[in-house]
Amino acid sequence: MNLNALKPITWKKGLILGGAAVILLGGAAYLMWGLNASDTAASGQTTYETSPVRSGNLTISASGSGTSVAGQELNLSFSTSGTVSAVHVQTGDQVKEGDLLAELISDESLDVQLLEAKINLENAEQALEDLKTNAQTTLAEAQIAVVEAQEAYEDAKSAVVYEGQARCDEDTTQAYYQEYWEVQQKLDRYTQADYDNSTIYLSEIQPLVQERNSRYATYAYCANFTEYEIAGSQAELTKAEAVLKEAKAALAALEANNGVDPDELALAENKVKSAQMALEKAQANLDGVKIVAPFDGTILSVAGESGDDYESGTFITIGDLNHPNVEFYVDETDMDKVGVGYVANVVFDAFPDTTYSGEVVQVNPYIETSGNSKVLKGLVKITLQNADQSIYLPEGLSAYVDIIGGEATNALLVSVDALHKQDDGSYLVYLLQNGQPVEQPVEIGLMDYTYAEVLSGLSLGQEVVTQIVESK
Repeated sequence: MNLNALKPITWKKGLILGGAAVILLGGAAYLMWGLNASDTAASGQTTYETSPVRSGNLTISASGSGTSVAGQELNLSFSTSGTVSAVHVQTGDQVKEGDLLAELISDESLDVQLLEAKINLENAEQALEDLKTNAQTTLAEAQIAVVEAQEAYEDAKSAVVYEGQARCDEDTTQAYYQEYWEVQQKLDRYTQADYDNSTIYLSEIQPLVQERNSRYATYAYCANFTEYEIAGSQAELTKAEAVLKEAKAALAALEANNGVDPDELALAENKVKSAQMALEKAQANLDGVKIVAPFDGTILSVAGESGDDYESGTFITIGDLNHPNVEFYVDETDMDKVGVGYVANVVFDAFPDTTYSGEVVQVNPYIETSGNSKVLKGLVKITLQNADQSIYLPEGLSAYVDIIGGEATNALLVSVDALHKQDDGSYLVYLLQNGQPVEQPVEIGLMDYTYAEVLSGLSLGQEVVTQIVESK
């Protein structure tokens, strides 16, 4: 039987040495001596201190310090440079969402740009609407285009010529050849001497040569097509085929999309989106000469006044102090008791009698150094009740923060002095039966430095051993 942390309490100084001597004799002898309440022969009598299992509440928490910060804080600026015409607020003013805070001297060109952007958007939207409205007309035109392309293709196909193909019919071609051949036979009758005789050559031979060449050209034209004509006819067929294919594809796309070309639709929609963005930008540029409160809040700072030249940067800072947050710090040893969603209680030094409830909404994923301590930083969002709305909580208020890591209400509680943790992480306690301690496994829930929540294994009122007491 192992009592682990159950250590005997000696009531007389002389018993300390005696106890040490007994331990040297061996663990078994010590246990037999320690657990046998009736054995008083060696040095005295062994008794046990016990504690009852009780009912109560147990809270596990981490405490730290904090500082109030705005629920939300925003730096506001003009979207363009210019001269400040008016500032309507000062630091500390309470404003409502939409309130005009400050403005620059307006530039007339911004009004013109806004008008142009509106017109461009209207034109883009009308073009998109026309595209959808004229779908059936577009579909009919596409069908006509396919028919025309098919006819053009058939014409080009029938007009294709090939090498060796005669232009004229066979009888005509043969007739032209015969005419050429008859003239050639006449020329063949002349001798070289006749060619050398200039009178004969000029008066008889030369006219026959010209006639022969003319008749041969006529025959050759009728008997063949030129390379250029052959290549050209093939090119025209290829072109007509491509046009037909494109027309069919366009028709198919229209038929699949109720008469609307998907590419044209996408282009028209993109033009509308671009026009909308341009309008928004133009409107923002015009609005940018004014600063308007984005939410109900308090003016935290103002960086200029009427007549100042503004270039860039924050001009007004606004914060929501009616829904404050608290930036807190807890010691790193308590980080296991802090998490997003945990309940927190906050007490400000300026209002020590008021406790504000809240929720942890942020926990930094790193440890910081504050002075000589390592701390975990986080943020608590305070929940203000109606009665709290009248209390002004400016930034920078010091606060005490208590973060609830866990709560058990009306739970069975046992003293932590009675618990013995085993190697497997489970716990057991010792109950007295006939004056002797007996092991009892227990399931433990929440635990602080004094008590632990009992989930199973014990019942209300049971006495558990917390210490061995030896007296002489």
